[in-house]
Amino acid sequence: MRRIQSALFTSVILAYATFSLVSCTSGGRVKVEPWGESPDGDVRLYTLVNANGVTAKVTNYGAILTELHVPDRDGKHADVVLGFDNLDAYLTGHPYFGATTGRVANRIAGGKFDLDGTSYQLTTNNGPNNVNHLHGGTKGFDKRVWSAEAIAVANGTAVKLSYVSPDDEQGYPGTLTTHVLYTLTDADELRIERQEAGVDFGLESPLMAERRGAPRPLLTKNG
Repeated sequence: MRRIQSALFTSVILAYATFSLVSCTSGGRVKVEPWGESPDGDVRLYTLVNANGVTAKVTNYGAILTELHVPDRDGKHADVVLGFDNLDAYLTGHPYFGATTGRVANRIAGGKFDLDGTSYQLTTNNGPNNVNHLHGGTKGFDKRVWSAEAIAVANGTAVKLSYVSPDDEQGYPGTLTTHVLYTLTDADELRIERQEAGVDFGLESPLMAERRGAPRPLLTKNG
């Protein structure tokens, strides 16, 4: 069953799950537990808890933020993001709630673009008769299993996710490595940073050369 979350809803936690805990230097922690299987492999859920009890849940399926529990003015914690309780709800199709999209977010008309004199046709999945390319195509980053690891950070807790998109995936040229870092600080901030390690398809365009290795923060949310 789908779950539309708001501050009035509480989360459903999977009971009796096998999990491991990773302690962080600040007193925060990361809990790692199995969350099911996708056609591309095992999926895990990473629960980040800071020193104040603020909680963020991230899955390595699509590098998706599934839950974010923060206190209101009275100190009562509630989930404030949209998401689903289980992996199956994401596998059957989701409206990109909390997802990491890519390689490109938003639409590309006709699923076509030119780069350095070469035309590329992408998969199409949007609009009348699915003529446009949306959020990375029929199987974008939001539908891939990412590698993930809990990492120790000062004054918070974090999980790093990585995905290597091979040449010609969804029609895009070149191999692209993407990293997403979720950090929950003890100041009750959720920071999401995305870094693309560069596209390698022989001749690198000036734009790609300029962007190579440059971190790009996507969101900072204060509790």
